[in-house]
This record gives sequence, C-alpha cells and structure tokens, in this order.
Amino acid sequence: MNIFSKLFKRELKLFFSNSVAVFIFFAAPIGYALMVGSTYMQGKLTNLEVIVVDADNTPLSNKMIDALDDNQYLDVAEVQYLQKEVEQKVVENDYVAAIYIPDEFEGNILQKRQPEVNVELNGSNMVSGNYASSGIQKVLGTLNAGIEIESMKKQGLPEATAKTQFQPFNVTVNRFYNPANNYLQFIWPGIMGAVMQQVILIVMALSFAMEFENESFRKLVKLSDSPTFLIFIKSLPIMVLTFLMWGLVYYGFYPLFKVMLPAAMLSNWILVFLFTLANVFLGILVSICFPSQLKATEILMAISMPSFILSGFTWPLNGMPEWVVTYVSNLIPLTHFLKAYRKLELMGASLGNVMQQFWVLIIMCVVLFVLSYFALQYRIRRHHKT
Repeated sequence: MNIFSKLFKRELKLFFSNSVAVFIFFAAPIGYALMVGSTYMQGKLTNLEVIVVDADNTPLSNKMIDALDDNQYLDVAEVQYLQKEVEQKVVENDYVAAIYIPDEFEGNILQKRQPEVNVELNGSNMVSGNYASSGIQKVLGTLNAGIEIESMKKQGLPEATAKTQFQPFNVTVNRFYNPANNYLQFIWPGIMGAVMQQVILIVMALSFAMEFENESFRKLVKLSDSPTFLIFIKSLPIMVLTFLMWGLVYYGFYPLFKVMLPAAMLSNWILVFLFTLANVFLGILVSICFPSQLKATEILMAISMPSFILSGFTWPLNGMPEWVVTYVSNLIPLTHFLKAYRKLELMGASLGNVMQQFWVLIIMCVVLFVLSYFALQYRIRRHHKT
C-alpha cells in the first residue's frame, strides 16, 4: 500500500510537471466541446441564399418565388429576369442554388404543356446543398399539387374529390431518431469521441517513453518490477482524470448546448470505461515499444488522426472497401465506441443492444494489456541484466 501510494503520487507529479500534456489533456476536450457546441448550436441550416431567374414574370411565377422565400431553409436573395452571369453570381455570392423559371411558364401550365423548372444546386457544400434541395422540392411539390387541384376544380370537380384523384394514397414519414434532423446531435459524439481518444493517446505516449528517455526507469523498477502493477499505476491517474473530463462533458456541456444525454447512463459509463481502457493500453504498448517520446507520439497520432474517418461515423462502413473495414476500421477502438454510443444516445438502446461492441472492446483491452505486459517484462528483464 505504501508503494502504491508513493507511485500514484509520483505519476500525478510527473503528469502535472509536463505543462504540454496537462494543457492538451484539459484544454483540448473543453476547447473542442465549446467550439463544436457553439458552431452547431443551431442544429440545422436556415435562410440559405438562392438566386431565381424568372423568365416569365407572371403572377404564378411571382407566387412561386414568394413560396420559396417563405420556406424555412431558403432565402431568395436575388431575382433576375435574364439568364445572364448566373454562374458567376453563384460563385461570387455563394448561393446554394439557382432556380430557373422558364418563359411562358404560366401560359404553358394553363395549356397543359408541362413546362420544366430547372434547379441547379451548388454541390461544393453537401450539407447546405441537401438542406436547400429538401426545401426546394417541398415548395415545388406543394405548388405543383395546388395547381393540379385548382385545375380539377375548374373542371367542375369538388375540392375533396380533386384531392383524392390527384393523390390516390397518402405518405407519412416519421423519423424515429433525431426527429428534428439536428446536426449537432449527430456530429457531437463523433467529435468528442475522437478528441478524447487523441488526448488519451498523446498523454499515454509519454508514460514509459519519458521514463526511458530520462533514465528514470531504473528508479521505477526499484520500487516495483511487476509489469502488471506498473501498467496499473501508469493507467490509474489517467483513467481517473479522463472520467472527470467525461463527467464535465456530460453534465456541463451537454445541458449547455442542449445535447441529448444517453438514456441508459450506466451502460454508457461502462462503454466509456472500456473505450478509455483500450486507448490507455494502446498508448502504453506503443510507449514501451518505442522508448522515445517524440516517436511514440508520432506513431499514436498516425493511428488517431484518420480514425474519425475510418470509424464509420461520417461515412458508413458498408460504403468502404471490405479490406478497409476488416483490417483497419475494426481494429480502431473508436469504431466500436461510436457504433455503440450512437445507439445509446440517439436510439435509446439498452445494454443488450450494444453487447457486440462491448465484447469487441473487452477483447481489445485484453489483447493490448497482454502485449503491453510482455513488452514491459522484456524491458524489465533487459534492465536487470544490464
């Protein structure tokens, strides 16, 4: 117990003596949480600017323009009556779409000639383009239905009959999870998971590598030469501090930015524990195998940086090549953490629904610990021989 207390205090002292590690560990999660929450607080895009080319300039085309401007996603920033320099204006003003109302639009509708309204979306930003497309399709679809029903009424059909003939069946779409289509609810888990992983790996890269570089490993081994105990004592302070940081994120930033907390918080804390432990053991393994702080940090950053993309969070795993999923994505703790976390937070899942991801993380923890154990045992034996 005396040795444990002495080593625990030593590890805390080592950690807090490294100003860079302390800054990264505390500032990165807090800074990213504030930045991401503030950036995506609105949750969805509104008032996206579009340009309308109205070659008809009739009451019906004006009605269409007003309807587009009334949509929550759209803002008709400019209307012109000639198809001139439209593409240049889209580039200069970052319009998300150009909508072309053809000449004789109203007349052709009255004569049942089915004129065509062309919409050109600005695909340089897929998120704003998708929101704009949704708004434009809703407006044009509603207007199209209204015109058809009015035409039937003029032919003598009652309004109720005209509606049933135009629309023989109803379509109701319910969004089970994230019904408000809030982008913050979607992006928050991925960003915070990636940040916490990166922070843990950076700090753990220094754990044993710093001992080797400073030649203090011999002092550490004098206190205890048990690989299990040394791994435990190196892990414990970071595990405690990481849980405190997760607590700040959950109970500080989640309410601040109105992000939905997972329904099954106990299952969520178990998931956080396994995810943190897997990253801690990964960091320790690399730190033992590469006794240079710079080299260990570089290797772990090479693992951490692409993990957000390869985890399947922003781009589904079934859209990736099979070899990427098998040999890269499935070997990253973040992949299984985010898959389970999304179910727990957005879908209200229980422990039973995420047991597959839990077992994968448990196996990762065991494998990484065993590899770390034998790597450290080799270092200790080598030290004793010299």
